[in-house]
Amino acid sequence: MKACEVYFRGEAIYIFPQCETETGVGVSCDPKIKIDLNSSSKETGEEIIKALNASRKVPQPENLHEVTKSVLNFTGFKTWKAFALGASCFLISYDGINIMIMPTIAADNGAFDHLPDKSIKCAFDPEKIGEAVYDLKNS
Repeated sequence: MKACEVYFRGEAIYIFPQCETETGVGVSCDPKIKIDLNSSSKETGEEIIKALNASRKVPQPENLHEVTKSVLNFTGFKTWKAFALGASCFLISYDGINIMIMPTIAADNGAFDHLPDKSIKCAFDPEKIGEAVYDLKNS
């Protein structure tokens, strides 16, 4: 399964491919993507597809804190808690047939709780993916 995380934060949308280590740990990996909050649905969907295509198996990082540090350097925030404050997060997965978009809700210490009952399924089409993410964001 391919996966990525999409964060709406400030005037930007951050999209991070999710890679799985050989021990089964999910980590953000390159390419990290940042687009303008006012990007079209199609452009947003195209960038999400790029991130999904970059999702892969990776070796176990020696230091998982370095993975977080790399994400923070990319976003310009000093801590994950500062980045997460005010952010909206969506988990997107692709099983080779369908795209699933799962919203989350902010939890303690910069974490996000998953809301699987509010997940939506859509076709592997950039415009439809972008529209679905924006619809969930605005609901």
